[in-house]
Amino acid sequence: MVWSIIVTLTILLVSLPQATSQSSGVTCMASFSWASNSLKQSPCLVAAYLLGTCSGGAHEVPPLPDNKHYVGPTTATADACQCNTVVYSLMSACGECQNRTISGWGEWSANCPHVDINVFPGEIPAGTRVPGWAYLDVKANDAFDDNLAKANANSTESAAPQPTSSSSTSSSRHSATSSVRASSTSSATPSPISTSAPTATNASSSSATSDNSHRIDQIIGGTIGGVFALGILGFIWLYFFRKRRDSVVFTVPPLGEEQVYRGPDPTAANSCRCSMVFYAMVSTCAACQGQSWVTWSSYNANCTNVYVGFPQGIPAGTAVPNYAYQNFTRTDKFDITIAQGDTGPESVAPSGTGTPRASQSSGGGGGGTNAGAIAGGVVGGVVGLGIIAGVVFWLLRRRNAQRNTVVPVNPSSDPLTPPPMSYVGGSNMDYPTTPPPKLYDPSDPSTFPSSPANSGSNVYTTTSSPPPLAYHPQQPLLHQMPQPQTMNHAGHYSGAPEV
Repeated sequence: MVWSIIVTLTILLVSLPQATSQSSGVTCMASFSWASNSLKQSPCLVAAYLLGTCSGGAHEVPPLPDNKHYVGPTTATADACQCNTVVYSLMSACGECQNRTISGWGEWSANCPHVDINVFPGEIPAGTRVPGWAYLDVKANDAFDDNLAKANANSTESAAPQPTSSSSTSSSRHSATSSVRASSTSSATPSPISTSAPTATNASSSSATSDNSHRIDQIIGGTIGGVFALGILGFIWLYFFRKRRDSVVFTVPPLGEEQVYRGPDPTAANSCRCSMVFYAMVSTCAACQGQSWVTWSSYNANCTNVYVGFPQGIPAGTAVPNYAYQNFTRTDKFDITIAQGDTGPESVAPSGTGTPRASQSSGGGGGGTNAGAIAGGVVGGVVGLGIIAGVVFWLLRRRNAQRNTVVPVNPSSDPLTPPPMSYVGGSNMDYPTTPPPKLYDPSDPSTFPSSPANSGSNVYTTTSSPPPLAYHPQQPLLHQMPQPQTMNHAGHYSGAPEV
């Protein structure tokens, strides 16, 4: 889940257009307040907005040092945003409001392969408005005329098109341009109107539409690339998860004499161990060691569910004999005789079916390659592959750390470990847990009775109780206890210490 969020956010950050950021540290003289637009933006800041449409949305117009002026673009940096009279007029007004000199239009546009007269070729960005005087013709006098611009300071401004109607804004801008030209004709020397202006306006609208379409294509392409990357990431995660699950090695210990393989404990019972196939294989394993095996009902006593076949896929690197698929529902025990006569085919891991061939189609529509979709897809794919590479590297390191890890069988708890064997005697008696008491021995004082028994007044008469019988593993009865003796004659040894 975390990786999905990271991939999605990365794709959105790469695919979405950059935020607009324009600035200008220029402070114009108070006498040039007429040059600001209705938003109180100086001509320097308005020019930064327009230039930003060709530089990814961010542009800065710095203040001029003494004896310096703004120059036009170089051959390498020339673009449509700089090679037009609107930006030239704004930059000239920006220079003059700082009391600096300006360059002529011919000098400004010397390195431009194409120029636009009295029109800005791109769409007016949101957040600003272009004063009407910026559309005055400067080609006739080859220079910006600040007096003429001041006289047209109240001309209609051009702003970004409204979402509801783009044609009305375009008409408004054309009206503003026509109004400015009419005013220019009445107050200054007439100048010819460039015939390229209408074409440039149409090109502006087409360029704006193409730019928006390009951005949408980038987002769509990035989204497709991200989804594809997420699919690959999920497949890799599943692959390594299954590998990790299968990386633990299970060992079947050998059997000792008169030992059997038991069924799984309740905590270890799973679909693999609770299957007839697994029972058949461990039973065969016991038989090949010359030992017996338990019944099917005894083996699966702790299983919640039992399976006739094998519920999981056969792992690679082995083959399951056909005799392991016997059904023990009625017989309740593995039959080695039937297994020996079964020559059926073995079961192995399924082989890959190959990658399906990609369908081919020939379409008639859409001629060219959609560069925006391709670019977005490439960006999303690269980001996704980078994240996938990081995840694969991390998983490989963990896998290497766990490689060849063998889980040893705990003889005391593993369900396949045979139970400890105990000796059972003929009379169903186990070994005693405490040593047997010592037998009576006349030569050993430690076996004497703890207190003598008095019989009348004869202190030499002693009746000894026989000690309890002691069991010996090899010889059930080793000694015959002596019969008690009564000494009636003085001077004779009675078995008790003399007084």
